Amino acid sequence: MNFRTLVLVRHGEYDTDETGMFGLTARGRLQADATARHLATETFDSAWSSTMLRARQTAEIVCAPLEMRHRTTPLLVEGAPTTLRASAVSPEQVEKDIRRMARAWDRFFAPSPGPRKDILFCHANLIRFFMTRVLAIRTRAWTRFVASHCGISRVIVLPRGSLRLVSYNETAHLPAELVTQA
Repeated sequence: MNFRTLVLVRHGEYDTDETGMFGLTARGRLQADATARHLATETFDSAWSSTMLRARQTAEIVCAPLEMRHRTTPLLVEGAPTTLRASAVSPEQVEKDIRRMARAWDRFFAPSPGPRKDILFCHANLIRFFMTRVLAIRTRAWTRFVASHCGISRVIVLPRGSLRLVSYNETAHLPAELVTQA
C-alpha cells in the first residue's frame, strides 16, 4: 500500500549541567544503543534530526547500524505548543514555537506519492504536539502524554492524508533501568 510510515524517536537522557550543551548522559547513550539494536532490522528512506545536540547524538548512534546518515532541521527542535502557568516561556515564544511545529507537521506528515518510511529524532513536547494532531484532539492535551527517553512512536499517513496512530512511546526495547522521563 502507498502510505508513509513515520517513526518518531525521542532523544536519550541528557545532561542539564551549567555548560548549556545538553548532550547525552552515559545512560542516554545506553538508551540510544538499545534503540539502535531494536530498529536495526528496519529499513528507512530517510532520517531527520533536530539540530539540538541531544537529538543529533541519538540520531548518530541509532543510524550507525542502519548504515545511513541523518539530516538535521530546525523544524524538529524543542518548543512549547501552549502556555503553561508555571512556565517561564513567554506567549510570544509559544506563538513562534507553534508556527514552527505546524511547519514541521506540514513537512513530515504529508501523504507520500509512494510507500516510504522516515525516522525523526526529536523532542518530547514536539512529539506530544504531533500526537494531538494525529488524534485530532485539542493541543492543550499535550501535557497528558508521558514521553520516555528513546521512546518510539509510529504513525501511518494514508494516501489521502488520513492518519493512524500505531503506537506511542514504545519502551519495551529498553531494559527497565533505562526507562526514564524528564
